[in-house]
Formats: sequence, structure tokens, C-alpha cells
Amino acid sequence: MKILLDENIPNKYKNYLKQNGYSDIKRINDFGKSLPDPTVFKIAFDEKRTIVTIDKDFFEYKKPKNRNK
Repeated sequence: MKILLDENIPNKYKNYLKQNGYSDIKRINDFGKSLPDPTVFKIAFDEKRTIVTIDKDFFEYKKPKNRNK
């Protein structure tokens, strides 16, 4: 499973996930600071990553319409 940790998830959870067998983990901070939620969603969608967040409004976003892949 490919994981994307939102900026509101402490780094200790990345370490915990790695210790428990998850090796493909990125933090949204690797892409920039204070990115808007639609950008976070697009990154996760494009890279086929599961978003881990405590931000409940991610349910408002849908799959991008013009996907060329």
C-alpha cells in the first residue's frame, strides 16, 4: 500500500508505519508546505496513494475529470 500522510499527521506515525511493514510512505510536506486540500488529493490520486489525515473535508473531493493515464 502506498501512503500519503497529510501535514496534520505527526512524523512519529510515519516511523510507526515503517516499523510495521509499510515502506512506501510519503508526507505531503515532501511536496510543499500548506498545500490546499485539492492539491493533496490530486497528488494522492496521481500516485495512487491512500491519504492518512484527520481533516474530514476530504470527502468533498472527487476523482479528477480529465485523467490522461
